[in-house]
Amino acid sequence: MKDYYDILEVPPNATQEEIKQAWREQLQVWHPDRFLHNPSLRSKAEEKAKEINEAYETLGNQQKRQTYGGERSAQRKASGRTSEDIHAATSAKTEDYGENIGHVYPWRRYFARMTDYVLFGLVSGIFIVIFAPSVFDSNDLFLNITGSFAWIFIEASLLSSWGTTPGKWLLEIKLRNSNGNKLAFASALNRSFSVWLKGIGVGFPIASLMTMAIAYGRLKRERTTSWDEAGGIALTYKKLVPAKLFLVVLLFVGIILLIVYGRK
Repeated sequence: MKDYYDILEVPPNATQEEIKQAWREQLQVWHPDRFLHNPSLRSKAEEKAKEINEAYETLGNQQKRQTYGGERSAQRKASGRTSEDIHAATSAKTEDYGENIGHVYPWRRYFARMTDYVLFGLVSGIFIVIFAPSVFDSNDLFLNITGSFAWIFIEASLLSSWGTTPGKWLLEIKLRNSNGNKLAFASALNRSFSVWLKGIGVGFPIASLMTMAIAYGRLKRERTTSWDEAGGIALTYKKLVPAKLFLVVLLFVGIILLIVYGRK
């Protein structure tokens, strides 16, 4: 018997709304039209999409889900798993998914990126002060645009090697491709460039407000961004770790105090 909960990547105690949202997200990741350039992957996606729809057809219907749940429990009992084993597995799966089910967390994504920019700015700023202090005589807008552009290549390297960045790591976000693996450097680079162009408007303040508003609206409406959809990229979220969250808050408080102190 297929485990429909595993297929939709939800725990057995997920609500009907969470199951529906998970179904939509899985279809977005495995939609065959994303793989028109690769017949082999398209065929795999078609099979996966069929499996996802099959799972939702059962779990999305309360009566069918109840019947399936009874058959699933009976099969597990017949295989020798006790009710304690099943409960433990269910609890573990719920813990693994944490807050990941059916959510896209646009603000968490935003602060993860801002954290990356702040950390990159601090590190690069130290190097500039030591080796090329005259750079700070440049226009602030120029520094903002060139700095955000330079981050493209750093971010792509981190995503292809670690699957995350410092900001995303602190806020428990990871990126994976349609096969569940870390992004190839070319794919990560293309994504980072698209974010720079379409997400933050190349670092130009007015353009940034417009592009971020558009990206936010699309993310809330379609549960994915244009750059993630184009690359067949899925983001996973885990429960926030208090210690990591504290570090992010501390970082931004420190930056605000630094700005206020600098103006004085």
